[in-house]
Formats: sequence, C-alpha cells, structure tokens
Amino acid sequence: MRVSPAFVFDTNVFVSLALFPGPVIKHAFEKAEALGEIVLSYDTLSELVEVLLRKKFDKYLSVEDRLTFISRVETRYRVIKTTSTITDCRDRKDNILLELAVDVSASCLITGDLDLLDLHPYHGIAILKASDFLQGFSG
Repeated sequence: MRVSPAFVFDTNVFVSLALFPGPVIKHAFEKAEALGEIVLSYDTLSELVEVLLRKKFDKYLSVEDRLTFISRVETRYRVIKTTSTITDCRDRKDNILLELAVDVSASCLITGDLDLLDLHPYHGIAILKASDFLQGFSG
C-alpha cells in the first residue's frame, strides 16, 4: 500500500485562506489535496484557533464564519499528536511546524514565514512559499 504524501501549511497560510482567499492560496491547497493529504498537529490547530479568533479579524469575517472555517479544517484534514521536539527555528513558536513536518515525513511545508523559508530544505522537507509550491513542486 502506497502512503500519500503529506503536506503541512503554516498557520499564516490557513489564515490567508480564511480571510483573504486569493487564487494562489486556494490553488496551493487544491494542489496539496490532489497530490496527497494536508496534516495538522493539535498544536498547530490550537494556534490556528487562537489566531483566527483574534478581535482584529472581526472586520474581515464574523466570529461565526471563522468558527465554521475552523470546523471544516478539523473535519477535512488529518490532525495528529506530534512526538518530535525541535529547536532549530529562530522563531521558537515556528518549531511546532517543523515537528509536525518531521513526524509525518512531509513532502513540503508551505509558509510565508522567512524564519522557516530560510531553513529550506529541512531534513529533506521542502519549505516553500505558496507561489513556489504551485510553480515548482512536483512531489
């Protein structure tokens, strides 16, 4: 049985999908789903909930719509408990994404965060902006 490639999306990319769903972000998610599966950890999901429910986003999308988005993410994508402990990222809070990517042997981590992008590739895992993932990633 062949295992589907795993893809990890940074919280900032999920937030963009929820609040400003432009074609690049939408197509990046579609491509990842077509190639394999999108995986979150309980830590990254918790971060997504915390970030999306910030008051500053009220002007873009209602709390109800943001909660609906979170619910869709929880049901559509696999959520796992990570076991790795990684401290390689300059921004410590981004280590949860590296831990997830390593634990699922991700093919790619999609982000707009320079602290993560500077680590490309990380233990054989591509770390790319959504636009670069669309243009150049083939698995």
